[in-house]
Formats: sequence, C-alpha cells, structure tokens
Amino acid sequence: MSLKAIIDWARAAAGYAGLAVCAGGREIFNEDIDQAHVAALTGALGASPGARRISAAARGLTLVALEAGGYTIVLKVAGRFPVVGGPCLEEPAFVDPSRVPGLPTREAARAEAEAALRQLGLI
Repeated sequence: MSLKAIIDWARAAAGYAGLAVCAGGREIFNEDIDQAHVAALTGALGASPGARRISAAARGLTLVALEAGGYTIVLKVAGRFPVVGGPCLEEPAFVDPSRVPGLPTREAARAEAEAALRQLGLI
C-alpha cells in the first residue's frame, strides 16, 4: 500500500479534518493533527496488545488510530464516533489501454487524426 493511496482514502472520508501517517515509529506525513495527539494515540494503540484500532472523541471531532499495511494511520474526522472504514490494502490492477474493447490502436488514431487535419486543410 502506498502513502498516496492512504492519503487519497483519508481525504475521501466523510468529515475529513486531518491525517497523520507513521511508519516504524516515525511520523512521515501530517496534515492538521497536533503531534501530541498523534503520539498519544499511537502510543495507546501500541500499548494495547491485539488492538488494531482505537478512537477518541472531543469537541466535535473524532481521532481514529488504526494499523494497515505496515503503517499506523491517525485520521481526524468531524462528529462523534462516525463510521470510518479501513483503507483498501490491495493495489489497483493495471489496465492495459491497448486491450480495452472499443479503443482504436495508436496507428488507427494517428491515421484518423491525419485524415481530419487534411480535410480541414491544415496539412
């Protein structure tokens, strides 16, 4: 799982208000979450054997700490204990555009473009 995939997942969450990502006990990304809160939640998550997710709510915000893909993720969302799923751990499959039905080949697209430009008198 890439860091970009985690950031995209978090920013798409309803009520997103901030994100921090830690790897190997070190913070590698932080967007609008106090470092003291990140340290407290990651410490509590690490001190709870078997726990994979913890939440804390205060002042209309909820901080959710969870482990996924080798990262510790701290997500800040609006509301008290909203439903927050986890990120998809699988990388998206690559789609070869040359095999998508209905798309012309590169050569056919070039020939079509040249024909259109000739018809317009541009070449």
